[in-house]
Amino acid sequence: MNDDAKFFFCLGGFVGFLLFFSISFALHGNATFALLLGALGCLLISMSFRFLLGLVLRGNQILKVDRSDQQKKGGSSEIVSKSTKKLIDPAEIAAQAMSEAATTTKPLVETKA
Repeated sequence: MNDDAKFFFCLGGFVGFLLFFSISFALHGNATFALLLGALGCLLISMSFRFLLGLVLRGNQILKVDRSDQQKKGGSSEIVSKSTKKLIDPAEIAAQAMSEAATTTKPLVETKA
């Protein structure tokens, strides 16, 4: 998952809090009750945004596999049917990431002259 994904999750929580807090405060006029509903809205909407983000990322993985399959076939413009789509194995992704992390070193501080 990209590092920007956590900001999408936090944005969903913030939107949920503002939405639920403002509506419940306008309806009930009780700040304590509105705060409670705002917290529940924060949780609910952020988890919804997280679910949507998972769907988007899973769709990107499928498209990535389809494009690599087409390139292996010689660059033909045939459209691969949905039955032949394969998901990338999470264990394989983790193994590649671990081997990449073990072999590449990044400096702690990146400086530019």
